[in-house]
Amino acid sequence: MSQKSLVEIIRNGENDRVEFKRSTAQIEKSLKTICGFLNHKGGAVYFGIDGKSIVGQQVSDATLKSISQKIRQKIKPEASPVIKVSESNKRIA
Repeated sequence: MSQKSLVEIIRNGENDRVEFKRSTAQIEKSLKTICGFLNHKGGAVYFGIDGKSIVGQQVSDATLKSISQKIRQKIKPEASPVIKVSESNKRIA
């Protein structure tokens, strides 16, 4: 995803298909939303976003794997998440 696209999504704010979280540490709080997205029109949870600004965070391969595993373990039937990483000013969003 281009930074321009990400900025546009942030500008439009959260809605029934978009949710922002400040950090991947909030994955547990996001599982209900992810399940709702899977059962409805689809959607995306963006980590590293606080309100209308990109705060970003450093994300390791282990963190990405952990997010994927938590989604697969907690949501049934099993979901296969698509996880994308976007760089913004050397931070991950």
